[in-house]
Amino acid sequence: MCSNHSCIVIMEKDEKNLEEKKKLINKQKGAAVVMIILIFTTGFYYCPINVKDVKTPAERLVFTIRCLFVSSFSIVFAIHSVALLRKNTNAIDPVNGGGESLVDVPNRILRNTVEQFFLHMIALLTLSSFLDEGSMKAIPMLTFIFIFGRTLFYLGYTYSPLYRSLGFASTILPTIATYAYCSFCILISLLENNFDISLWILYNIQEAVNGSILHTTGCDCQSKHMLQLFITHFKESNGMIEYDKRIMK
Repeated sequence: MCSNHSCIVIMEKDEKNLEEKKKLINKQKGAAVVMIILIFTTGFYYCPINVKDVKTPAERLVFTIRCLFVSSFSIVFAIHSVALLRKNTNAIDPVNGGGESLVDVPNRILRNTVEQFFLHMIALLTLSSFLDEGSMKAIPMLTFIFIFGRTLFYLGYTYSPLYRSLGFASTILPTIATYAYCSFCILISLLENNFDISLWILYNIQEAVNGSILHTTGCDCQSKHMLQLFITHFKESNGMIEYDKRIMK
């Protein structure tokens, strides 16, 4: 048991240490953001990566899968580091060897790498469906950042767990950014599809009543004209009728 004064001193020291640790982690996060931006922009605009032949969706998918294969080497390396440590220590027997603490950090690195690779894979596969051939350089750049970030994560974690944040942020932040971009693209796509469906319904209603919408006595001339323009534009954009510049008033 400790006295009230000594307990307060210990708590203050713990809070101070916690704040110092948070500052260290935040500095690493800030450094990761700067590093990601510099690497991505430099590589995207200046690295001679040829993606001109990656045009069709199938070609973009194959290109992305090959990049993900490179990213997966981070898992291979993490597995190798665990296996090598087990081979040369008491951790060779995971049940009765009494050396599991020796592979605790490598196992944590492996587990986090697998988790982040899964998100990285989903993000890149989805992103490839929204990019054209001119923007496909983003895929190998994100792959390089992932590999580089995992390397920093391994080096930082093995040196001191508090220094793992630079590598962790270097891999998770690009993935989060990719998820945000893909989510936005999916949302826009859904809205556009719903808008087209609404126009299709309007078109079929107009066809079903044989144009009675345009000739209802309750509609003024301007409303009839705007509705005719609206429906005609929809027909043109969907190839339903030949373009006709003359709009009936």
